[in-house]
Amino acid sequence: NQEYHNRALLIEIGSDLNTLAQAKYAAQLFSDILIRVLAEDMQ
Repeated sequence: NQEYHNRALLIEIGSDLNTLAQAKYAAQLFSDILIRVLAEDMQ
């Protein structure tokens, strides 16, 4: 999808082997780290 916007990022979490709860947990962990990285980048 980078042809739509050069700063776009597609994140896929989980697979057909994961439960919805596992995917949600992984998304929460990822978002916690992403927030930290973006906050550091803005300083």
